[in-house]
Amino acid sequence: MVFLLLLLLFAISAVQILGVNLRITSNMQSQKAVEAAAQQGLERMISNLEKFITPPTVPTTLNIQNGADEKFVVTVLGPKCIAETPAAGYSLTYALAPLRTQWELQANTKDSTLGGAAEVHQGVSILMPGGSCK
Repeated sequence: MVFLLLLLLFAISAVQILGVNLRITSNMQSQKAVEAAAQQGLERMISNLEKFITPPTVPTTLNIQNGADEKFVVTVLGPKCIAETPAAGYSLTYALAPLRTQWELQANTKDSTLGGAAEVHQGVSILMPGGSCK
């Protein structure tokens, strides 16, 4: 009888631990999904060179669909040029010397269903014509 009671206590403890672990895993999965949506928003911004030639002055809002039922709204701030240097093999005395520009991008997203949020920063280096870094 005592052994049966001990086995029952072990079974109840195992079920409770399993429930806690399942919640932790679910929270981590939703956080990674939010971060992936923010990263995808940054990748969309990076793939459009026009956004670097004339950076938008207002944030860009994108709808990201991850799977059948997960939808995230990602706000990507316009790229900010933080540095420019002459490209290797060129001199600044050359009128059309390309410049290696360094840009910073930021994306924010929030999961309205579970409340997860993420802010992702990424740096990009792009070879551009002189005067592009404003």
